[in-house]
Amino acid sequence: MKYFIIKFLLKYKYFTPVILLFLYVCLTLRLYSFILNYTTNFVSWDHLDVLHAIVSEKDYFKVFLYQQNAHRIGVGLVIIKILAILSQWNTRFESLVTVGLLQCSCLLAFRLKYRLTHSISVLDAYIGFLFLTLQQSGNLLHGFQLTFVLPVFLFLIGLNLYTHESTNKRNLLLIGITFLSTFSSLQGLYLVLFTGIFFLYEALHTSHRKQSLMYWVCVLIMLSFIGGYFINYNFSLVKIYTLPPLSFFIQSIYLQINSVLGWQSMEILSPVVFIISIVYFGYVCFLLSRDIKFSQYYPVICLFLYSYMFAIFVVFQRWSSGIEHAYLTRYITHQLPLYFGIYIATWYVQKLKLRWTLLILLLVLYIYNSDFLNAKKPYDYANYIYIGSTEWKNCYLETKDSDYCSNKTNFLIISPDRTDYLKELLKILEDSKLSYFAK
Repeated sequence: MKYFIIKFLLKYKYFTPVILLFLYVCLTLRLYSFILNYTTNFVSWDHLDVLHAIVSEKDYFKVFLYQQNAHRIGVGLVIIKILAILSQWNTRFESLVTVGLLQCSCLLAFRLKYRLTHSISVLDAYIGFLFLTLQQSGNLLHGFQLTFVLPVFLFLIGLNLYTHESTNKRNLLLIGITFLSTFSSLQGLYLVLFTGIFFLYEALHTSHRKQSLMYWVCVLIMLSFIGGYFINYNFSLVKIYTLPPLSFFIQSIYLQINSVLGWQSMEILSPVVFIISIVYFGYVCFLLSRDIKFSQYYPVICLFLYSYMFAIFVVFQRWSSGIEHAYLTRYITHQLPLYFGIYIATWYVQKLKLRWTLLILLLVLYIYNSDFLNAKKPYDYANYIYIGSTEWKNCYLETKDSDYCSNKTNFLIISPDRTDYLKELLKILEDSKLSYFAK
């Protein structure tokens, strides 16, 4: 019977899709299990920053234009506000939505890989392990982080649309997605920039006057989105530091890239993944320069650029806090495009033996580092968050003394210099009967 099933799958070419689907389901269930076992209904840190927008603000347009630090996070914030209304602000639902976004991002990555290489392989398991990794635990455990995952999801939709033939429907969809991306975060502007370049290329390479005019209009729309992002923008909320030392700058970038693998060391081999990514990036740029298949290579270039640009942004925003900023697990999601870009670029290698050797090596080394060698790290962090948040919440519900609970549990839910403001926010939360106080 087993032999018959295997023969059937191979004969009808169902073997690879079934294996990939099975893996996808298993990895998805692992994420949901992680969420259900280690998250609590707990409002803290970034949640407290947006509490007034969630609880008090009735104007959804103002919520949509909400600015936190350098980011316009309105799209994600509207989702959080709707979830809060439906669940009395049970933040666990936000974490579940985050997993849903990662699921969809993974499917979009599978689709993009197929669109660019016209092949499906068992080695595509790499994509599932990459986008459904537990190493991004900081975005899984804190519900607010759905605003952090959303730009990557929208970015992958945009890249998929680049691979389609030019039609009015495709162009309208691209404009719609880039508009949402604009108000998802500062990283959402990356898609606007890439799409503007995409339309500019098409405007310069079409012989039809009407089509060219349409593409130029699309370019102007992208520019208007960037301008719209900065309407009534509060630059005083943006932390801008002086240029960091060059050695620190490079070190921070490659450590952020390494964090996807769970690496947190500064040994001699630390820059190796960064160097490999630069080589692959240069290789794809070379292919683009000698081939007219712009829609085949440009999305891969965008994958690399997205992660590089994010890493550079983080260095300027966080370098004063020390090199430890590079290890934050919430940044990992924004480095996934780079690893995905490396994988697709490997499929462009012309020599078959070299291509398959590199693909197998890439899959084995990634799974070994992320899911075996450093598999315990996400669970250690999750256990710390679960115990700390549970003890703090129980303590506060019993004593109503936030300072006492922070000292007793040695667990902070807001920066130490804002403890008085925390008391005001908790009072609003209690009066509204949300989150901790929901019945």
